[in-house]
Amino acid sequence: MTRKPPAGAGAGDELARSFNAALDAAERDQWTEAANLLMPIVAARPDHHGALHLLGVAAIQTGRPADAADWFARAVKAKPSFVESWANLGLVLYRLGGLVEAETALRQALALRSDYPLALANLGLVLKDLGRAGEAVQALERAVALAPHQAEGWNNLALARQATGDPAGAAQALERAQALAPQSPEVQNNLGNLAKANGHLEAAADHYERAIRLHPTFIEALANLGAVRFLQGRADEAKTAFAAAERAGGGEAMRLRAALALPAIPDSTADIDAARADLRAVIDDLSTRQFTLADPLRQIGMTPFYLAYHAQDDRPLMEALVRLLLKACPSLDVTAPHVHSWQGIAGERIRLGVVSEHLHSHTIGRLFGRLIAALPAYGFELWIFATAKPGDPIQEELAAKADHFAALPFDVKAAQETIAAAHLDLLFYPDIGMTPLTWLLAMARLAPVQAISLGHPNTTGMPSIDAFLSDALMESPAGESHYSERLIRIPSPLTLYSRPDRLEAPTSRAKLGLPDGRLYLCPQSPFKLHPATDTVLLSVLRLDSEGHLVLLSGGDPGLDTRLMRRLERAGPDVVSRVHLVRRLERQDFLALLSHADVMLDPPHYSGGNTTLEALALGVPIVTWPGTFMRSRHCAGFLTLIGLADELIVDDLSAYAPRAVAIATEPAKRQAITRRILANADPLFDNPSSAGHLADALRQLLHEKSSPSRP
Repeated sequence: MTRKPPAGAGAGDELARSFNAALDAAERDQWTEAANLLMPIVAARPDHHGALHLLGVAAIQTGRPADAADWFARAVKAKPSFVESWANLGLVLYRLGGLVEAETALRQALALRSDYPLALANLGLVLKDLGRAGEAVQALERAVALAPHQAEGWNNLALARQATGDPAGAAQALERAQALAPQSPEVQNNLGNLAKANGHLEAAADHYERAIRLHPTFIEALANLGAVRFLQGRADEAKTAFAAAERAGGGEAMRLRAALALPAIPDSTADIDAARADLRAVIDDLSTRQFTLADPLRQIGMTPFYLAYHAQDDRPLMEALVRLLLKACPSLDVTAPHVHSWQGIAGERIRLGVVSEHLHSHTIGRLFGRLIAALPAYGFELWIFATAKPGDPIQEELAAKADHFAALPFDVKAAQETIAAAHLDLLFYPDIGMTPLTWLLAMARLAPVQAISLGHPNTTGMPSIDAFLSDALMESPAGESHYSERLIRIPSPLTLYSRPDRLEAPTSRAKLGLPDGRLYLCPQSPFKLHPATDTVLLSVLRLDSEGHLVLLSGGDPGLDTRLMRRLERAGPDVVSRVHLVRRLERQDFLALLSHADVMLDPPHYSGGNTTLEALALGVPIVTWPGTFMRSRHCAGFLTLIGLADELIVDDLSAYAPRAVAIATEPAKRQAITRRILANADPLFDNPSSAGHLADALRQLLHEKSSPSRP
């Protein structure tokens, strides 16, 4: 940011004295005093570009970015050649989330001075968030070449290199930035961002805390600390950090963030109820206030992800939250221009857009990637909008099959415009609610028909989403009441999953850290384990004195400690036979599955991708289908392949006895394994899956274009 006003900005004796006094106050970092001296100047001389510029700087320094944008806009109107104000305007617009406008302002600064390193450094940030990371790196490398001793350029270059998949280059740039400005809170904050992006959460927290020590009211660092503590399952610490960010000037958005920081590993059902009640109370209170959000992606930056794991009806809460956000930020509720005039399919093919940040080597990519790639064969012109993952095999295959592939900008407005420009007939979200960008993006009407599927199996609560495409065998009879969307039951699996190869020589138990004895495996993320069912899982060990319960580590010591303490309270007599296994590479994970005597599907939140992998290996899985579809994935798969009687229990009291009966009777277990292997074909590469999905999408579009539908 440039503080310096242009030469001659204080012309006129009285105004000059006031302006020079304001400059002196600014030099002493007395920004309120400076602003008080400047206001009479702009009242007397509304075109005093120096005073307007310095008022913009004062607004930034006192945490008022929207006011800063107004002052800088007035400054460039008063003097269009005022390059420093153009550069600062671009930076402030970036912070407010106006990426397109920020790029325009920064390019105007560079048109006036092409070798302006600060403008290049800020342009790089904007381009990165617009999804143009390659261009960002070019701009930033030019910035650091022009000003190699300016830490801000190196700092921003690190972020851009990280976005292009170059963590080594990012680390190198940040090392240079830290050497140039060891006491810079911004550099420490970005070191935290880099550590977080690479999965080093505790290191990230250390850097954020250093940034806060250097700048105790650094809102971004406080919010980042809250976000990383949330990822570590330390919800109380996350709430504390968000509250500090609110006190520092982050506004009531931080209060909502704190309420959205639901515990990943709740201590009890009462803990869940309290967190939900707090979220509802905050939503209701903010709904009565003049609560506004200029850029919810940056101000909120999280979703109500963990609601889906509470085994409760989320529809009322989701609908209330969406109403609040649409009221607070009307720009979320936009309609693409072509939607108003749409009268049906314009060409021979249906123009279908698919949006997800997970169309790569991720559970969503594995479950939906090949299914989506098959849709062009059914008359769809396929447009993919995804987070770019260069070199990822799933994404590369999908991009090759698509007619168009576009990287999603990390900005709601820019992403809205990118998708709207495609003039889509249909927009399909495999998942909504896992990441903030697509969650907020889905609140807009960007196509005449918009649908979601079960990638994140929960209702959105959004009036913009017309249909929820679900697996008929997974839905409960009362499923319609669980969704704000119209429920469409698809008669085949909503995946085109490749069957994993049988393991010729799986990794040994010893190398995987597994104990001797019978293994009851529950290889799901720990947040899927509802506290009410701890006793159900531990009952298996009480019924089988030679059994061991094997769970997956959450990947962070805090998550693991919280889970094990909860299990110790529920089963102090058997907790010594509960084992946490580290996260494994795919082949070792398949080996882990193959060693299980029985797999335990978590009550209340059933497995999907892992269930398919286990069934491909013939592993018996015991499951209980609960009230909501998200607890019935495994039951749907087992019903499809004719194993319902053997492996699905109607009551939780039968869950542990059924698992133990299978594990302790080798003949029974082997017979079930043979039946799974013999019957599993419909789960993999099912030729009807893409056709049934295509039929459902086409029917939705037909109904939209037909006014006769009641």
